Amino acid sequence: MTIPTFITFSRHRAKAAEKSGPLLSVTLGRFIRDFFEKRSLQRAIVPEEAAYILFHLLRQNGSKHFAYIQNPDSDTLRQMAAFFIRCKRNDAGVGAFFYTEEKKKELERLFESYNRFLDEHGLADMGDIEGFFLEHIEEVDTARLMLDDFTLHGIRLFESRRQEMAYEQLAKSSQTFSSPPTLKNARLYGIEAFDRFDEMRMALKTARELIERNGVAPEDIKIVASSVETYFPLFETLLPELGLVGYSRRGTPLKALLPIAGKGEHPLLRQAKRTQKQLMEQARIIAKRLEKTGIATEKKAIFEKLAAAAYVKDAGRNGIELLETNQIFDLHDLGHLIFVGADMEQFPPKKEEGVFYTNEEERRYLFTNSLYATSRAHYALMKEIAENLYVVHAGRRGKMKLSRSMIVDDLLEPFDPKVLSDIEQIGYGRRICLPEAEAFLSDVQNDTPTRYDGAGVGSFEAEHLSASRINRYLGCPRRYFYSYILQLQPPMKEEEAMEATTQGRIMHLCFELYAKAVKRGEIDPDDNGAAEEAMKEFAKQAYESILEEEQIEPNIYYDIFFDGLVRGLGESVDNPGVLKNFLIYTRKMRKELAEFRYSEMEKRFLLDKNLDITDSEEAAFIKGIIDRIDVNDEVLIHDYKSKRVKGIDTKKIEQIEGLKDLQLGLYLYYAKRLYPEKKIKASLISFKTDNGQPWVEFATLANYDIPKPPRMRNQHFVLYDDTYEAALKARIEEVKEGIAAGAFVWDDSNEEQCGWCEFGKICKRRARVVEK
Repeated sequence: MTIPTFITFSRHRAKAAEKSGPLLSVTLGRFIRDFFEKRSLQRAIVPEEAAYILFHLLRQNGSKHFAYIQNPDSDTLRQMAAFFIRCKRNDAGVGAFFYTEEKKKELERLFESYNRFLDEHGLADMGDIEGFFLEHIEEVDTARLMLDDFTLHGIRLFESRRQEMAYEQLAKSSQTFSSPPTLKNARLYGIEAFDRFDEMRMALKTARELIERNGVAPEDIKIVASSVETYFPLFETLLPELGLVGYSRRGTPLKALLPIAGKGEHPLLRQAKRTQKQLMEQARIIAKRLEKTGIATEKKAIFEKLAAAAYVKDAGRNGIELLETNQIFDLHDLGHLIFVGADMEQFPPKKEEGVFYTNEEERRYLFTNSLYATSRAHYALMKEIAENLYVVHAGRRGKMKLSRSMIVDDLLEPFDPKVLSDIEQIGYGRRICLPEAEAFLSDVQNDTPTRYDGAGVGSFEAEHLSASRINRYLGCPRRYFYSYILQLQPPMKEEEAMEATTQGRIMHLCFELYAKAVKRGEIDPDDNGAAEEAMKEFAKQAYESILEEEQIEPNIYYDIFFDGLVRGLGESVDNPGVLKNFLIYTRKMRKELAEFRYSEMEKRFLLDKNLDITDSEEAAFIKGIIDRIDVNDEVLIHDYKSKRVKGIDTKKIEQIEGLKDLQLGLYLYYAKRLYPEKKIKASLISFKTDNGQPWVEFATLANYDIPKPPRMRNQHFVLYDDTYEAALKARIEEVKEGIAAGAFVWDDSNEEQCGWCEFGKICKRRARVVEK
C-alpha cells in the first residue's frame, strides 16, 4: 500500500495532519526542495552563502555605489541577497524597481554576475530550486498526492509566485483537500490593559481565572500574539508571578542563552549547547564550501549570523502555549483563545520599507498578500476555531496612546479578570490586618472608596522620611499608603527575573568596592588589565553577598544578569556592560576624580524635624545615603542609576524643577550646610546608554549657573537658589501634613506610573473621594 503525500503550507499543520492517519505530510517548500536534491546535480546554498558570494563579487568587480560595504556581515548585503532571491522566486526583474540610473545599472550588473557565479560553480538558491521544479514538474508522480487548500479568507498562503505556479500545475492531476475549521460561534470579550507589560499580565490573569474558577486545563488555553518577539519576553517573565507554566512554540532566542549555554543542568541550557554545536558545524561546512569556490571566510562570523536567527525549544514544553498569528492554522475546536497585540501599532503589522524596494513595489512585483487582508483573515480564523475569544489591547506605549485595531469588532463584551493570585500573597501590616482573601477580592470589585483605597484611614505621624519615601508620596499617595501605612508586601509571587532593586544594589556595591580600593592605592585605574580583573572579583563578591543577604537562590535569569554586568571585562566588545563603562569613566575622569582621594562613598546623612544636620538617630526625621560625594574646589554629588538613557532626560529635569522628585534637592540641601561657600553640583549618572557613550549625566541640580553646551536646545539643569530651597522645605512640610491628615487618595496626574506600580493589581484606580 502506497502512503499518500499530503502537501500543506506550514510545518505544524503538516505534523497535525500526520496524526490523523497513515500519511506522509510535508510543506510545499520542503516537497520542492526534496525533489531538487534527488534529481539535480547542483548544490543548494543557504541565504548566508549568498551574502558572502555577493561580497566576493563586489570586491572582485568593484562598485562605486556600494563601495561603503566593507565586510560580509553588512545588513545591506543580507537584504540584497534576500532581494535577489525573491526576484528570482517571483520572476521579477531587478530593473523593474525604481532606482537612480546608477544604482539600477550596478544592481542589474551584480545580479547578472551573481547568477553566472552560481551556474559556474553548480550552485542553486531557492529561486533556482523552484525554477528547476517547474521545468521538471511532469516527472512528479501526482497519483499519490493530496493538496491542502492554500487559500484562507481570500489570502494565498504561498511563499512565492513560482510556488503558486507549481501548486496550480500539481492541482490539475492531484486530489485537493480542504478541512474547514469547526465553527464555534466565538463569544467575544474585550480586555483593556495599561501598557504591553500589563497587557500580557491581563492575558495570563484571564488564563488563571479560567483555571481557578472554570477548571480549564492550562494545555487547553492558547495565547496568540501579533508579534512573538514583542510579547515572549513579557510572557516568560510573568508566568512565575501568576503561578503558571507555559512555552512559546517558536522557543527562546539562542543569542539570549549563548553567554551561559553549558553552564547548568537546565534543559533549556542543554538544548542551547546542542544547538550551538550544530550551528558551529553548519558554519564549518558553509565556510569549507565557500572556500572551494575561491571565497575565504571566517567560520566564527558565519556562526554568529546563523546564531542571531536561531531559537531554542525546550524539550519539556507544557502548560499554556504562546503562538504567533501565522501559527494558528492547525488549531481547531478550542475552548479559549486569548489574543494580545490587538492595537493599531501591532495589528495589522507595519512592514518597514526595504533598501531595495518600497512596499508599493513589493505588492506589485513580488508575491505578497495585503497586510490588512492577512490580518483580517487571521482574526476571522480566531473566531472560527475558538468558543471564547478574549481580545486584549494596550492603551499606551510610552507616551503614545494606543487605539484598538480597526480589524477587531467594535462591540466586545467587557471582561475584567479577578483572580486570587492577585492578593493571595499580600503581607499583613502591623497596623491594619487585611480581611480574608475572598472578602478582599469582593472589595476590589467594588467602586466605593474604602480605607483600602486611602479614604478615611485616620491620622499617621510622619516619623521618618527619606528622598525615596517623599518621592513615592508625591508620585501617588495611595502607593505610599500601601507600602508604609498598610505595610503590604507587593501582591506577586517571586519572579524568576531579578528585581530591579536587587540589580541596583549589586551595581552600587561594585562601584563602592572599586572606588575604595583605588582610594587606598590598591588599584591603578590606568592599568587596564589589573583594574578589570579586580572589578570582576568585586562583581562576584557583590553578587554573592547581596543574594545571600536577600536570601535569594540564583537561577538561569540571574546568571544572564551577571553575564551582562561583567560583559567586556578582560575582552574587547562593541557593547560593554555597566562595570566596563564605569572603568572607562574612572580613567577618562581621572584628573577630576583625583583617585577618589577627596571622595566619600555611600555617605549617610541625617536631618532633624527643623531640617538641621544631626548625628542622632532618634532625632532624625529625614535619612539619606549619597552614592558618592567629591569635595575639592567644587563639591560634586553623583547618584548612580541603573536605567538606560540616551542623553539629557528633560522629563526628569522637569520633575526636579517642579519638586516632584526631591532626591537631588535633599542632597544639595545637606551639602550646602556642610560647605556653604562652595559651588555644588548634584547629578544623576547612568552607565547604561543608547548613544554610544560609556556614561551620561542625564539630570543635574546646581547652586550656580552652568553654561548650556553648544546646540543644546532643551533645559539641561535646574538652578538651586534661595527660592528653590524655600519651595523644597515647603514641599517636605506638605508631605508631612498630608501623611498626618491621612490623605492617601490615588493621584492621577501621572497615570503612566500605574503601569509599573507593584500594587496596580489591587488598586481601584477609579475609586476616588468626591470632594464636596
